[in-house]
Amino acid sequence: GVEIHTPVTEHMIITSHNNSAGVLLILMSALSALNVNVETLQLGDRGNNGYAVLGIEGDYDTVAHILPKLGPHFKEVSHIILND
Repeated sequence: GVEIHTPVTEHMIITSHNNSAGVLLILMSALSALNVNVETLQLGDRGNNGYAVLGIEGDYDTVAHILPKLGPHFKEVSHIILND
């Protein structure tokens, strides 16, 4: 595993992706286009694998719709929302 220290927020995205230039820009651009604010961002890597944990603020359904469309650079994307 990869150790990443990050605060737990109500709305989070966790990714496993290719660790190469521009890959996170795909995710950040998609979120920005949806008017989603990134509150926290922590990164980790192991060789060719990159990992990101994002605390976000935005509409859950809108974010859920775009995540499967990020492309082949993203190996896995988890979308988490914690309710009170």
